[in-house]
Amino acid sequence: MKKTLGVMMVVLGCVGLASATTYDYNAEFDLSNNPSGVWTYGYADIGTGALTLYNSHAPTGGGEVNNWCYNSNPDNNGNDNKATVAFDQPTWGDGMSWEPGMTCIMSAQNGSVAPVAVFTTPSGSLYNITIEFTSRVMDGSSTDVFVIRNGNLASPLLFDSVSGFPGSSLGAPSVAGDWTVTYNATLSLGLGETIAFGVDDGEGLHQIAVEGTFTEVPEPATISLLTAGAVLGLIRGKR
Repeated sequence: MKKTLGVMMVVLGCVGLASATTYDYNAEFDLSNNPSGVWTYGYADIGTGALTLYNSHAPTGGGEVNNWCYNSNPDNNGNDNKATVAFDQPTWGDGMSWEPGMTCIMSAQNGSVAPVAVFTTPSGSLYNITIEFTSRVMDGSSTDVFVIRNGNLASPLLFDSVSGFPGSSLGAPSVAGDWTVTYNATLSLGLGETIAFGVDDGEGLHQIAVEGTFTEVPEPATISLLTAGAVLGLIRGKR
């Protein structure tokens, strides 16, 4: 019985060693570095998919929201941003709204580009991916959202739209529509591959809240090898 219990403990320990690592876009949003670890902030050329990094910030007047943008212009090429407090601005574009700690991507006025956030794989592995887009456009206007692999805008993993508005904690009313779109997938990705998620509405000044998590999961074969090795080591130790 003790031997069996010992084997189970070792097996569970090996599974723990091979446990998943999660990368969280919202929690890891970084205004100091670009790229920052696995995350990159920038805009993609609609025709070629080529990525240009954002290189500066243009925070709102009161510091409610800060962003990554290009050449201190948050509008022309869009931006990736994060709010510090709840904030409604119904007179900006079709209306913009944030909740505390919310990460958003704002569409570009330049119709030839689309703002994106990019995840770059730190290792080859299986990844469980969840990306959620929620409209924060106060008048409910529709906005296209997408997920692409390795900059391939021609064949997106997801191309959809969000519309309506769920309302705000500051009292802005909700507008009927399809507020949220979620992309869920498990993909086998090699080292250095990219998954980008972004927005495009052709007119600019649309805020879309974005949550993205990428969980690196050891493949079953890896866990099996670790487990087999641990059990074999235990048996040899007993001998």
